Amino acid sequence: MLVEVVWLVVVEAARRVQVAALPALPHPMEEWAGPALGMNMDMATAVVEEEVVPFPQVIQVSLVLLVTVLFMEVLEVLLAATAVKAALVPELWSITMDDTQKTTIYYSPNGNPEVWVEKPQGYFTEQEWLNRHPEPEPTVADTIALRMSELQTKLDALDAEFLTTRVLAGLALGDEYALGEYDKHEKLAKPLRDQWRSLKDELDSLPDK
Repeated sequence: MLVEVVWLVVVEAARRVQVAALPALPHPMEEWAGPALGMNMDMATAVVEEEVVPFPQVIQVSLVLLVTVLFMEVLEVLLAATAVKAALVPELWSITMDDTQKTTIYYSPNGNPEVWVEKPQGYFTEQEWLNRHPEPEPTVADTIALRMSELQTKLDALDAEFLTTRVLAGLALGDEYALGEYDKHEKLAKPLRDQWRSLKDELDSLPDK
């Protein structure tokens, strides 16, 4: 509707430009009543000019209307795009969520976890697989080995704290400070080493490690 209005204004402006471009003609009444009424060529021209709207003003109004129409068209397109986006995004999000919810991890008969939309025949859920294959209880050998590993970690920490490069070099020279640090180390490390050796003997004595 706005486009049609602008078009009509432009056509009218063109028509008025053509009228303004025509040479001034004598008033029709001047041929027979001009002398009697005192009308001359200048008066007739003034009558015609009063009816013509200035050309710059017509162009200005036309441009304003045209810009308004273009703005309304762009605004309408943006609103339509926003509406489409608002309608599509929730739908796409819903599809994504549905697809995510449909995928589940199932365990094959060999125990391999696989992603499936539906549970294949002969496959198990995670809980079903754990129920059929519970974690084995740690053996005596595993328990002893774990304890020995913990003791070894403590012994390594004592070595790093007390047996520094300075202490090791001082021991070779009989340095008093180095001897003192070594004594501290031995007081803390000896009980741990005794436990470690005891566990090692127990581990070696097991019939089936």
